[in-house]
Amino acid sequence: MNSKVVEITELPARHFPGMDGLTDPDIRSILDSANTFVFPANKQVSAPGTRSELFILVLSGSIRVQVVTDSGREIVLYHVRPGDGCILTTSSLISGENFPAEGITDTSTEVLALSHSAFDKALDESAAFRRFVFSNLGQRLADVISRIEQLCSPSIDRHLAGLLVKPRRIATTR
Repeated sequence: MNSKVVEITELPARHFPGMDGLTDPDIRSILDSANTFVFPANKQVSAPGTRSELFILVLSGSIRVQVVTDSGREIVLYHVRPGDGCILTTSSLISGENFPAEGITDTSTEVLALSHSAFDKALDESAAFRRFVFSNLGQRLADVISRIEQLCSPSIDRHLAGLLVKPRRIATTR
């Protein structure tokens, strides 16, 4: 994992257009001290039942957020892609609850990371940062709900195929 300081001037323009209003000096110092980390492909970056200690925004690559059922089936909830934050991490940081899923990198992935305390301070001190976080949270939550609907509702094609291959009883009279 590599770590480096990210320049605030690069952050909004290159990666997070929704943060382009972040110019206030208080938040500048927080983001100037943020670190970037590079994770290799197929690296678990979060585990179920653990506390989230970092607010992560993806700069490049992708993180697959999934749950594993008792039967071992992996259900992908969503992918965190460049310009996105992880809604479960955000929720965990805000609520203090443990992370309920696992995050695994799909490819080599670079993330911007704010410590929990820096995240809390940024939420408290910057309306622009707060708007960015909650806008991202709302958009990503809508995506997750759509994904759950896809998983829970059989498609018309699947329903029709099931009806076509279902054995039928033929009534006979004697």
